[in-house]
Amino acid sequence: MQFKESQYDGVVCGIDEVGRGAWAGPVVSSAFCFTIPQESKVKNHIRDSKKLTKSQKIKAFKTIMEYQRKGFCQFSVGISSVLEIDKINILEATKLSMVRAFNLLKIRPCVTLVDGISPISIPCETENIKKGDELYISIAAASIVAKVTRDNIMRHLGNKFHIYKWDKNSGYGTADHRSAIAREGKCTLHRNSFSPMKNISKFFTPSR
Repeated sequence: MQFKESQYDGVVCGIDEVGRGAWAGPVVSSAFCFTIPQESKVKNHIRDSKKLTKSQKIKAFKTIMEYQRKGFCQFSVGISSVLEIDKINILEATKLSMVRAFNLLKIRPCVTLVDGISPISIPCETENIKKGDELYISIAAASIVAKVTRDNIMRHLGNKFHIYKWDKNSGYGTADHRSAIAREGKCTLHRNSFSPMKNISKFFTPSR
């Protein structure tokens, strides 16, 4: 990827989300800034998270963590819970997680590039970029941070609700997830506002 952010004067923030289409678990967003944009080594590790294998995403995340420790970049994470998703709908919950991620940054960028076409309300000039994770490295980096963070959350939650195999499907509507719901019912971490969950009355209660 190229540093297209160089067209801007000052620090540029990229924001992306993960988990919008999942059946269970939170939606997670990340805000990412390169504080030293000319640092080019990171280009070899960062691409849109959807184009990376699981091991590549983890390697890229470790590289991003190392670069943050060295002061080359900064990132933060915002989360909206299942309760919030069901209360205000997934679009508004996604935007809320993005705002939370931005507000946790310790640096104020000159512009924020948001993946997608839905505007968010933050105290910064913003631009919405369709398929921004394919065009801007700061958004691609944010997508990696959000993806790895959410995968870790779902793996942890899956220790209690192991029947759904969230360590493998991260709460998305895969065949194994679907069959577990049909067999055992849904749980408190499923999104009741999503149509696959609305007509399911059976609840799975994990054993202690």
